[in-house]
Amino acid sequence: MSSMRFYKRAMENNKPIKVVFSQIDRARNQYVAYDGAFRVVLPLTEYFGVNENGLEEIWKTPRIGQALGQETELLVKEVDQKASQIVCSKEGIRAALKEKAREDIDKILEKKNGELIEVFGRIIAIIGKGSQSRAILVTENGLKLLLFCKKWNYDYVEDLNDVAKVGDTIKVAIYAKNNTKNDVDYLASRAETLPDPWKDIEENFHKGDIVNCRIVRKWNGGYAGRIEGVDGIMTFVAFPKEDSKLRIVLENSYICSVGGVNAETHTFRLYPFAVCNTKGK
Repeated sequence: MSSMRFYKRAMENNKPIKVVFSQIDRARNQYVAYDGAFRVVLPLTEYFGVNENGLEEIWKTPRIGQALGQETELLVKEVDQKASQIVCSKEGIRAALKEKAREDIDKILEKKNGELIEVFGRIIAIIGKGSQSRAILVTENGLKLLLFCKKWNYDYVEDLNDVAKVGDTIKVAIYAKNNTKNDVDYLASRAETLPDPWKDIEENFHKGDIVNCRIVRKWNGGYAGRIEGVDGIMTFVAFPKEDSKLRIVLENSYICSVGGVNAETHTFRLYPFAVCNTKGK
């Protein structure tokens, strides 16, 4: 049990304290912990780094209770002796938490062992339109992430503006550091957190199988088609008539040379292409 003097000294010396919150005050939007006669609180907006509107979205998810029962390092912002209440803040240590998160992520990326780095990010901006659209996200630790349109899921998305909006909070996987000269820390993909439609490709498709394919857009030297009834699996069809339905034969379910690029290992991997021969309409 701590004394009022302890909290005052912590506030005066800007020294972090450790708090384990036990409940949420819904009316005041605060995490609450009890230290003897003292009520120690932290505004939810500060914990999640959002405004009131953003907080309403978080209330709809299990994330709202993620600080409960866990030790959290905070600064004392205000000591209200009459109310026996200690108001805490994350400001001032947010930079340290951000740096610690960056160090941990960098270590995992350097290992290159395929470990998935999953985080929640809130969309703060969507830039551009069409296939060039991209989203900027911010994590709870203040890291900025960049998500390209083609990294939204395994299927083809024409424009991020059609499937996402500013304020959305989504789970993403960090896959690389951002080496360009801007304030974005990492590149992220939502697709890697979703079930991979190509996981059971060898069981579902075999060389020589005939499938129906619907043409959805132009691609290098031909058109990209979607195999009917299978989410997320695209094929490359050479020189068909646009907007036609074709019966095609899969020649290889994994590798496609498009302009000399192997789609299995290149950036097209989030919606892999199959090499196909057209077999009439």
